[in-house]
Amino acid sequence: MKWKKAGCPVTSYEEVEAWRSKKVQDVPQTVTDAKLRKTLLECEKLQIAIDVGKNDLIDREEVYQESIGVASIFSAEGKAMLNDLPAQLAGLADENAIRSVLVARWNKLLRSIAERIGVEIAKE
Repeated sequence: MKWKKAGCPVTSYEEVEAWRSKKVQDVPQTVTDAKLRKTLLECEKLQIAIDVGKNDLIDREEVYQESIGVASIFSAEGKAMLNDLPAQLAGLADENAIRSVLVARWNKLLRSIAERIGVEIAKE
């Protein structure tokens, strides 16, 4: 079970053998190599923490939560459009009138998303 959690393939013996031989190659050969690898990993973690602190990187959880928020807005506004637009477009025969209704609804969707993520949208 430990191997599977570590990424070991379970489809064929050959794949397991190749995965295992790669794992053996990745093992440090000396204590000095192990210490060097540990130091390099610690430096990498510190660099990531510095980049997050400078806002060069964004935390994965924050990106995930924002994308959930945007998807929920898109879903809700899309469903509202599907429900509302037929009635709003029913009496319109002019292409420009139809376009203006569609553009207004699309802009409402974009404004909602922009407000959620904190950006300005250019006016048309």
